[in-house]
Amino acid sequence: MTAKAVLFLIGILMTSCKGLQHKVPEEENCRQVEIDPSIVDRTLVGHVFKSMEIQASSGCEVNCFIEADCVSFNNRPLQNGKHLCELSNSTHLVRPGDLKDREGTVYTTFKNPCSSNPCPVIKRCQTGFTSKGYRCICPNGMMGQNCTEGPPFVEVVPNKIETQERRDVVMICNATGNPMPDLITWMKSQGSLPNSRSIVSEGNLTLLNVTTDDSGSYVCTATSIMGTNSSSVQLRVHTALKFITRPPSSVLVYVGQALSLSCSASSDLKPNVSWTFDGTTTLPPGVAIDASNDLLVLSANFTHIGTYTCSATNRISALHANVIVYIKYPETCGKIKTNITDVSGDYIIDPDGVQGELPFTAYCNMTDKGGIGVTVVSHDSENRTHVNGFEAAGSYSRDIQYIGASHTQLKGLTDVSTNCQQFIKFECKGASLV
Repeated sequence: MTAKAVLFLIGILMTSCKGLQHKVPEEENCRQVEIDPSIVDRTLVGHVFKSMEIQASSGCEVNCFIEADCVSFNNRPLQNGKHLCELSNSTHLVRPGDLKDREGTVYTTFKNPCSSNPCPVIKRCQTGFTSKGYRCICPNGMMGQNCTEGPPFVEVVPNKIETQERRDVVMICNATGNPMPDLITWMKSQGSLPNSRSIVSEGNLTLLNVTTDDSGSYVCTATSIMGTNSSSVQLRVHTALKFITRPPSSVLVYVGQALSLSCSASSDLKPNVSWTFDGTTTLPPGVAIDASNDLLVLSANFTHIGTYTCSATNRISALHANVIVYIKYPETCGKIKTNITDVSGDYIIDPDGVQGELPFTAYCNMTDKGGIGVTVVSHDSENRTHVNGFEAAGSYSRDIQYIGASHTQLKGLTDVSTNCQQFIKFECKGASLV
């Protein structure tokens, strides 16, 4: 490339930096470099900070010029007709041992005043700026003689929030700097803050009783005399997790009776429904969960007494519903017929409940009296008894003893029964029943 061509290229690039807005004099933003003669079949290794494929060979010079830290570049043709351009932040004059042979590669450098290390240790030297031919840059956008001044550093934590509606959300904006920012503001990227539900205090934003419409990006901006910086947080508000069906707080079940407890929940985050028993995940024998997450007891017994908990959870919320299951014997055969079975047979009943007399066994006739479930208690005088020699009136009497139940147990049965009947069959010619 001729000297005239180089000067023409530089003139165009210098014009491009007119009007840049920065907290330093304009000449510090405009770059002017002098290109050294290229070295063929050589490449600088170990200092490449950026590489790219370009269409024209001259484009590598332009890209190195644009990158303020670039002081040399390797330009190598590729088989696809393009060129591989590698930009380096050092030269072979500084690192002579890193210049290697590579056929077809053209290595080019800018004259580099930074090679003499003119900048303080805490600053980075960039070639081609100011009347000195270089400038000293503080790291991380800092400024000042000791690199301690700069625009605010802003960080919103966390940068992503997921919650559900009707909760309060706090967004924390950490803003520091030298000097410290004197103004911290919040805005919503799309839309506006809900005036009646938003509070900005000490730089932090609180949204009260959020709704799904509050979802979006929220931006915290901090400003000082050295500049402005922003940080954002993405808020996602889901519909609240709620029970569609939930079990009752308690349920009373007869021994042998089947029980089904329904539990389901909804949310735009698919909930998981599970059951526990007395705080453990192990359910008693005879208890199962079906495909609809209903809890099923096929035939209740006393091992099923306890607290069952239905839990609905998603990744941001949890709901719990407790149901206490009580088990008892049925009071009468009518209860057995209505709630358990219509098959006649011997069953245990408990007419006066757990606070009364002990349960006892009775025969349940499920077909007599129109199939209402008749409770039959046997006694010791059901067979025919021959009586002879008692001619005088009132001279014969007989005590009847009921089998399997005491008088107090029978009293409890009569108290809960709608009708009670005692059958006596008397066969005697010429005798009267007193």
